[in-house]
Amino acid sequence: MPRSKKAVVRRPRVGIGAIPTDSFEKAKFNIHYELSPKDGGQILKDYLQTIVKDKKEMSNILRLSEWKFTMPSHFIAAAFWKMRDLPCGEREMSYIAGLGTYVASLREDAAELRAEEKKVEVKRLSPADMLKRKVNRTVMVNLDELEDAWIDGKKDEIDLYVLFQKHELKGNAVSMVRPTVEAWLSDYSDACNKTCEQAMEGYAHLSRAELKRRVKACETMLADLNRVKESSAATRAPRVKKSKSVTSQTKNLKYKKQDNEFKLTSVNPIAIVSAMRLLTFNCKTRVITEYISEHPDGFEVSGTSLKRFDVELSRSKKLRKPEEFLKFVSKTPKQFAKEFDALKTKAGVPNGRMNEETILLRVK
Repeated sequence: MPRSKKAVVRRPRVGIGAIPTDSFEKAKFNIHYELSPKDGGQILKDYLQTIVKDKKEMSNILRLSEWKFTMPSHFIAAAFWKMRDLPCGEREMSYIAGLGTYVASLREDAAELRAEEKKVEVKRLSPADMLKRKVNRTVMVNLDELEDAWIDGKKDEIDLYVLFQKHELKGNAVSMVRPTVEAWLSDYSDACNKTCEQAMEGYAHLSRAELKRRVKACETMLADLNRVKESSAATRAPRVKKSKSVTSQTKNLKYKKQDNEFKLTSVNPIAIVSAMRLLTFNCKTRVITEYISEHPDGFEVSGTSLKRFDVELSRSKKLRKPEEFLKFVSKTPKQFAKEFDALKTKAGVPNGRMNEETILLRVK
């Protein structure tokens, strides 16, 4: 005997799949009374995706309160009907027109919300906050990349002095970067010198030579930060009143504003006038010169030359290792004189002339 076929029981349709499509009124009734708010809101969001093409605007719209998408069931029904391109009569068209107006209001609400948020952001960001954000997006990213490279076993290094110039950061940003480098230096030094068991355990996988290399790299970065600080102080406008005569004296003075090889920055030339002591360095000849004024009112500048300096007290010498000696420029005159006298190169008599290779190191 042939077996009787079992009847297949179809599952009842639920959710969006249960919305009838033979009548707009039935669809609207189903959405209002039977569809969950979450599913209804998703229908409206899906429709908005077909209307709003700008991703940023759509993202701002989706940040609006959820009730704006779940509450208007009649507009949800209109969106459902329109997306499926179902037959529209006069009644359906009136709901679809209302849907267009509602979508326009959502776009306006999103734009107003974003505008208000921007106002709050602008008010909250102080100059210090803005600087901190810039540092975090620039130099700190470079330091994070360096740390990742070291973790991967690479021997990368970075020049913080050049990075500060590249990102147009000044001395006030140094304090935001220094703690990170100092923390590295402390950890590597402790591991290298075996003064901290935790550091020794944490860096046990590194050779002593690699630890020494990282210590030196950190010390170089800290030295670069010090140079950034000194450069910022050098370029800061002097507190003395800038008279017209001072400006006219120095307008034709030739000097080098900045040198990346030796990481030096010239002081503002107007600070030379009336100063009693001036240090200069010629980047091409590597000659460092100390000028001492012979006049109680200090130096004067005429064209490209320094005037009123004492020929007998002023002196110059060629540096064999500029990088090692230039760090003494910021010392006191007595400390500088001690290191200057220790140089074995022959002393010369300066002529007071400046050129395009002359860095104006320090005035006092």
